[in-house]
Amino acid sequence: MKVRICVALGLALTGAPLRAARLTLQPAVTVMGVDGAGWVNALYDDDDDGPHPPVRVTPSSVTWVSSLPGVVQMNAVKKGNYDALAEGVSDVSGTYLGLTATATVRVAGRVISSSIVTPADGRTRTYLVFRPSGYNPAVPHPLILSFHGGGGSAAIQMSQSQILPLAERETILVAYPDGTGAVQTWNGGACCGYASSNTVDDVGFVRALVARLKTDYAVDPARIYSTGMSNGGILSHRLACEATDLFAAIAPVAGGLNLGGDFSACRPSRQIPVLHFHGTTDDNYPYLGGVGNGLAGVSFYPIPDTMDDWLRLNGIPGNARVIYQKGIETCAVHTGFPNPVQVGLCLADPPFHLLIGSATYDGGGHAWPGGIQPSATSDAPTMDANAAELMWTFFEGLVPAPAPSVASGRVYPSPFRFGSGAMVFDQLPSDARLQIVDLKGSRIAELTADAGGRCVWDVKTSRGDSVSSGLYFAQITGPGGVKRIKIAIQQ
Repeated sequence: MKVRICVALGLALTGAPLRAARLTLQPAVTVMGVDGAGWVNALYDDDDDGPHPPVRVTPSSVTWVSSLPGVVQMNAVKKGNYDALAEGVSDVSGTYLGLTATATVRVAGRVISSSIVTPADGRTRTYLVFRPSGYNPAVPHPLILSFHGGGGSAAIQMSQSQILPLAERETILVAYPDGTGAVQTWNGGACCGYASSNTVDDVGFVRALVARLKTDYAVDPARIYSTGMSNGGILSHRLACEATDLFAAIAPVAGGLNLGGDFSACRPSRQIPVLHFHGTTDDNYPYLGGVGNGLAGVSFYPIPDTMDDWLRLNGIPGNARVIYQKGIETCAVHTGFPNPVQVGLCLADPPFHLLIGSATYDGGGHAWPGGIQPSATSDAPTMDANAAELMWTFFEGLVPAPAPSVASGRVYPSPFRFGSGAMVFDQLPSDARLQIVDLKGSRIAELTADAGGRCVWDVKTSRGDSVSSGLYFAQITGPGGVKRIKIAIQQ
């Protein structure tokens, strides 16, 4: 159990004399695309690395100045926010209590605002795309989809996650979609808000969005990834279960899988690499599960169980190896054998829980590692890790999972009992042909796998008659040859 330490600003935790105060701006160096908007936080440390951590200052208390207003223009109404107007580099200065600090904003690439109407429900959905300055329409580029947290927005996620410096350097396309509802959320299953209670088809939206992005930009279909903060992380887990054919890997932050509250409904069509980020002092989505202190009001699935289930679904045994360690942050990854798919956890585990007001300042709270604290009531991120950089290292270091073959096909439930729905075959090559035959070799039914490598059999003959109890074979034909699976059907 973490010991909670609550402090009030200006009061030392020990009797040590206060040292000189200091002001810093965060992020110290960042990237924003032309037509994009971001913000800079001012952090005030009243004892200069003493017992108090640097604390976010109310932006309206700071005087903000841009060295090149034609490149970066400070927002006169939303203090600390800025608009990126033209390519170039501008210094942003903040002055507070006589102290001045400077940050650098490089404006490169472009932020493009777009929308799409989803065919299933006719909703108009909005999203932002960052197109890096090195983008070449003749060359396929990796694509990251980055989903905001509950109550957030595409613009907030763009700044909070700090993926853009990486995307500009590595020439990565990044899409930031918006959720639905007055308080924007994603339907991750049991969570969250409007999207969940109104059963918004966010998986369908993501499929339509990826198809549009492939049309509008040069996207490498083998390098499409998903990440997200909190509720956006929950959606990323769901996408790994239900849209496995679209994504090469996922890297959710501070949000586990809550599809029905646990992993019981998760049926990925193939093995998929997962790198999850979480903190042990997260009170919004508790690391050990349960109801958090946010507005979701649901009992969250524990992160240790989340990781165990991903290991099980990917068929990965054995111990993890540490791939990163600094301060409170440790990343450990399990690698499968003989298929080298990977599942890992980056855990921020501070020695105690430090609260200042209602915000956690120990680095292990509900925050994006290496990102920006969105508000004074939000938890402060650890600077011992940069989630964007770590997830990209994970993505790029993956050995691609082999394409599905008939050998990877599986069936459930087996034995099948009438009244339990349908029999599902998955992890198949797309368009694989499947024949159900009896023990005499007579053909009972024929099916074809969909684009996701999945067949659903209603346990009826091709003529529509119910199949009798007994033993049968499912004969699968496709890449890799022919595979026969024995299946049992019981009344």
